[in-house]
Amino acid sequence: MERASKIALGLEALVLAYPTFLGLVLSIGAIAPFATGSITTEHALDAAAGIVIVMGLASGWYLLLKFLIKGRDTSRSATKWWLTAATVSTISTVIALLYWAANLTVTHGGTYFMPVGASFGVLGYGVLFLPSFLHLSAEVWGRAV
Repeated sequence: MERASKIALGLEALVLAYPTFLGLVLSIGAIAPFATGSITTEHALDAAAGIVIVMGLASGWYLLLKFLIKGRDTSRSATKWWLTAATVSTISTVIALLYWAANLTVTHGGTYFMPVGASFGVLGYGVLFLPSFLHLSAEVWGRAV
């Protein structure tokens, strides 16, 4: 059963390779102005969002590769990586739900509200990775040792 799950996770990884590339390019573009000396509030917020994106991508890919290469038991030992991935996944889900609620409000005649600033709104796209993160979590933590 673990082999079938590894194959499924491998296929999910192939699908997520392109969004990962886009996320990294976006993050570099968000971090670069601040890193090169443009110290403004807007660039600081963009850089913070870019760093969160990189942290989420790095932790997710690390956990996935650790599971695919070394198996379930060694994947459980990466506590810091799991906490980072879970935190970024939660943030992404909350932001995506807030934007969904804002759009739903407008659709039904309400007043549009901006749930978060544009810098952190991009984190909502992290929900693309949520099904694979939940699959990986269930595979590592939901099965008996």
